[in-house]
Amino acid sequence: MQKSPPTDEPKRMAGYGPTLEQAQAMARRFIGLAQKSFVEASPAMVADAVADLLNLPYGKRPLRTIVDPSDIGALANAMNAAAATKQERFQDALGAEFSFPVQEAAE
Repeated sequence: MQKSPPTDEPKRMAGYGPTLEQAQAMARRFIGLAQKSFVEASPAMVADAVADLLNLPYGKRPLRTIVDPSDIGALANAMNAAAATKQERFQDALGAEFSFPVQEAAE
């Protein structure tokens, strides 16, 4: 996180101390999670997820699919589920509920 040289104003730098420490701690935690993700993941997991999606019937495939066995994947799935609910509400408010979720076309 040393992209900018520190200021030579010690008083000003002291004010950033807690914020900088928190940002550095968050970065360390994220790197730890990401490393676990790379260690536990395999390319076969992606191929399996694609095959699973293709086996689902039209209109039943999820909008988003996460392939990550780590905690990051679980958190991303939770965020996506929350976003999907909000997206549906937004589309309902616009009167666009016909576009979400995908429905079979009438013959």
